[in-house]
Amino acid sequence: MKIIIVEDEAIVAKEIEMLICTYAKERGEEITTQIYNRAIGFLKDYNFTADLVLFDIQMDAMNGMEAAKELRKKDNEVLIAFITSLSRYAIEGYSVSAIDYILKPISKQQLFSLIDRAKRILIKRESDSEELLLNSRGVKVKLRISSIYYIEVIHHLLKFYTCDGIYECWGSMCDFEQYLSKDKFSRCNVCYLVSLKYVTAIDGEFVYIGKDARLKISRHKKKEFLAALANYLGMKNV
Repeated sequence: MKIIIVEDEAIVAKEIEMLICTYAKERGEEITTQIYNRAIGFLKDYNFTADLVLFDIQMDAMNGMEAAKELRKKDNEVLIAFITSLSRYAIEGYSVSAIDYILKPISKQQLFSLIDRAKRILIKRESDSEELLLNSRGVKVKLRISSIYYIEVIHHLLKFYTCDGIYECWGSMCDFEQYLSKDKFSRCNVCYLVSLKYVTAIDGEFVYIGKDARLKISRHKKKEFLAALANYLGMKNV
């Protein structure tokens, strides 16, 4: 993870950098940092390698909000957060899709919470962008993992029920199961591997998926499936 600090107060910038280093050591993370004391210099050098940019709002020449708006013209993906002594600036941050703001004087708890949030967003983005490559009826198909409602196996035929339609290919469930996160997918019986993201209800022996799918939960899988669902919902709300 790379974090860029755009802050014209050298003492504050160094304090943030040291807190980030502390976070990296305590959490066992690899985080690199870079400091700019002027927004104009940052924008000139920006090369799309940052994961998170921390802008001080009140800077000379070009303030952090103006710089963030210019950055958004170049990069819609990089995460942005603000450093400010006035919380009233936070509302304007929505115009550049800022994920948060931290108030001066900066506390360890504030900054750690911000980095945790950035990590969750980055992890979700990576997960949502992952794909499976299927040979569906002789055609190579790239299937977004995040689009899968559930997978059904009938003998050796796999049917992928997704937001974009149904795709079929020959193989075993285990061949694909290894590529799917156990935190996000679970079997409700031997025939179905379910995306926990799309579970809408549990009613007795049935699990409801998306708008209209209803799948049987086997007696042997029920405890394991419900535990996986509870864990997913708990992680989702972290």
